[in-house]
Amino acid sequence: MRPFQYIFILLLVIPTVARAQTSADSSRKPVFKALPTAYYTPETRIAVEAFAYFSFYADSADRRSNVRLFAAVTQNRQLTIDLPWQVFTKRESFRIDGKFDIRKFPEYYYGLGNETVEKQRQLYEYWGFGLINRAHKKLKGNHYAGMLMEARWLRTDNLPAFPMTGTELRGDQGYQFAGAGPSYIYDSRDVILCATRGKFIELAMTMNAVQFPKSSNAVSSFYKIYADYRQFFSVTPSTVLAYEVVAQSALGRVPYRELPALGGPLLHRGYYFGRYRDKNMACVQLEVRQHLFWRFGAVAYGSAGRVYDDFDQPLLQNIRPAGGGGIRFKLSKKDEANLRFDVAFTPDSHGFYLYFAEAF
Repeated sequence: MRPFQYIFILLLVIPTVARAQTSADSSRKPVFKALPTAYYTPETRIAVEAFAYFSFYADSADRRSNVRLFAAVTQNRQLTIDLPWQVFTKRESFRIDGKFDIRKFPEYYYGLGNETVEKQRQLYEYWGFGLINRAHKKLKGNHYAGMLMEARWLRTDNLPAFPMTGTELRGDQGYQFAGAGPSYIYDSRDVILCATRGKFIELAMTMNAVQFPKSSNAVSSFYKIYADYRQFFSVTPSTVLAYEVVAQSALGRVPYRELPALGGPLLHRGYYFGRYRDKNMACVQLEVRQHLFWRFGAVAYGSAGRVYDDFDQPLLQNIRPAGGGGIRFKLSKKDEANLRFDVAFTPDSHGFYLYFAEAF
């Protein structure tokens, strides 16, 4: 992507979003905004997007609930529609957050395992829709407990056959699944989208029923386990140190696209999303966030991670590193949310990201 294309997107997005945010009503009245945006990631290249946002306060709630709509077409001929929500009920006794999405998405397939080679990638296309929702009841203080529910229906052309680890490739012609399981959240962050201090912990497991087309009408099962730990420190009034440790596992007859994966704009930037994928994944991310002047800031970050087929494999061997930096633009004096432009590098690839909100 050429430099003038980045400049074009920044000129389009920053003034438009900043005007929308600064004009937002700061009272407890509902707020609705609709505007065009644009962004860039290695998976999509340039994307043009329609964005709508509705927020409101429940009775006696300290934080706004919100529902958002994103509809985008990309330079890679992709179509994405996302409808995420985060709702706090009266007195914040319950928190409900989730997302519904529709995808028509050409993407690269690298095979499975931690030793795949960049040059062996091949393009395939899938389409489908999915739903994920978390419903939690407040227990005491910053502790929440509840259920995680998810489902997906997906169809694709047959994936190319690449050498893999012991993980068996399933779902190469698509699949459908639904599942649910227990979930726990601890959240003491001062600001959700741009924390300067506090912790976030999520532990969850889902039990899923899955059916593969053209094989049989039998229903199989698989399990997904999530663990996410984040902590934020205000080192100085203008400097924040943040880190995240993520681990995921999938057991049973797991569809290919439900396996844990590295890459993308949120986890292990610099790698294409799905560059490494297998039954288990572990990743560590570290950021130093520095305010510069006015609404601008800078970030330096690094990450290390790997995927693996079996728990018996040495976790600290063949680690995949990534690192880089970026700039931040605060959308409004009243809103702690940043537009971020990141550049990330790995031993065999690089990525440019123009995205809303911090990676974690």
